[in-house]
Amino acid sequence: MAGDFCDIDDWHPAIADCALKAKDGALYRILTTVDGAEFVEKRIAVEAGQSYTYTIESSPLSIEKYTATFSIESLNGSLISWSGSFSSDDPSMEAAIAGIYESGLSAIENVFADR
Repeated sequence: MAGDFCDIDDWHPAIADCALKAKDGALYRILTTVDGAEFVEKRIAVEAGQSYTYTIESSPLSIEKYTATFSIESLNGSLISWSGSFSSDDPSMEAAIAGIYESGLSAIENVFADR
């Protein structure tokens, strides 16, 4: 449900669509949010079924040098983590990125709580 690079539109409440694109041997996902914003993200590492690391190539956010990892670890169930780093001159970006992570992880937790 959550482990493939473009599954994010299945679980993140802010993502309306995800499209994959291969370019120069790299895999990109083009995310469209529910309010129409577009993010282009490049996968830079993958551990099949366990994690992927990506960068944001373009977005409406005032951030630079964004790199994040989404991972799933089996421990008598599953532990899902999502962390990243970036730079920004806008102090509100830290809370904005944290909110993106928290709403996504909460949505995944709610899906599994209903099972």
